[in-house]
Amino acid sequence: MGGQPEVESWLWKAERWSPLLNARLQYAVKRPWRTGVLNMLSPQRRRTEYRINLSLTDYIKVVFDRTGKEIVQFTVQYLANIEEEWQPIVRFDTAHGRPHIDISHPDGSQERQELPFDNYNTALSYAIHHVKTRWQFYRERYERWKHG
Repeated sequence: MGGQPEVESWLWKAERWSPLLNARLQYAVKRPWRTGVLNMLSPQRRRTEYRINLSLTDYIKVVFDRTGKEIVQFTVQYLANIEEEWQPIVRFDTAHGRPHIDISHPDGSQERQELPFDNYNTALSYAIHHVKTRWQFYRERYERWKHG
């Protein structure tokens, strides 16, 4: 097959195996975010999502992708139900290529602080532990900012 990309090689093999599988893979190549077969094209990458309840009105949302044992991106977000609305209070993530924390203000603005970690595994562990141990501080400060 010469210099064909790996995905095209998969499609060529799929034609021989099953017309249905072939159609599914062609759709996945064009729209992998819609098909649910993204992991089929990149089988090593896995997404994990879960929630840590802190109280009836507070929880942490954790989402991370990993390849093998290595974290390749993550988000750890603390949300609080304040005055009958869920507010994002703090979020640790890797959205800009480096681990950082975004601290939300009631007016909608955010302040960003870089984290001193090069290893995403360490940064993810730190973020979860940090929010678990300091969520009450963040909630009280957010409420102080909101009410002056």
